[in-house]
Amino acid sequence: MGLQLLRDGLLEGLDLVDAGAPPSVVARCTALGATVHQLDPTVGDEALAESVAALPGAGALVAAAGLDPDPAEGLARLWEATRAVVAGRLIPAGAGRVLLIGPAPGAAGAAELRAALDNLVRTTAVEWSRHGICVVALLPGDETDDEVLAELVAFLLSPAGAYVSGTSIELDGLSLSR
Repeated sequence: MGLQLLRDGLLEGLDLVDAGAPPSVVARCTALGATVHQLDPTVGDEALAESVAALPGAGALVAAAGLDPDPAEGLARLWEATRAVVAGRLIPAGAGRVLLIGPAPGAAGAAELRAALDNLVRTTAVEWSRHGICVVALLPGDETDDEVLAELVAFLLSPAGAYVSGTSIELDGLSLSR
């Protein structure tokens, strides 16, 4: 059966931009009613801007770091995708949510990337709050189940999670198998 704490239809009407989120996150958000639009964060800046402009809507972004073997390049791509969606869709809408998913601690360059995400979230949350945009980093542990991560993402995208911003949530030790 799996972990299901949130009610069906909770994310109905949400246009969610997926920039490398784990498949379990996308599946859970879709099951709760969100319309998910894929965005390839690995394309160049011009193609990224065109992709964002072509989106039918956007109320939230879920992006994952670590899409590139080079942690610095992965962070740069995550930032470019985030900036493009925020500037092109969320700021003009006057609201939105940005969830950035970091790598597990055991991944190459994870400590630096997780620290960079924490700093990015703290500064952008302050900067973007005047536009009604909430920003959160999720930092899974080495043993964090995909289901736990997916449920937390869905909660943070729901009305109940709207007050959470400017923080990193450490998920070390969160597993359904314990």
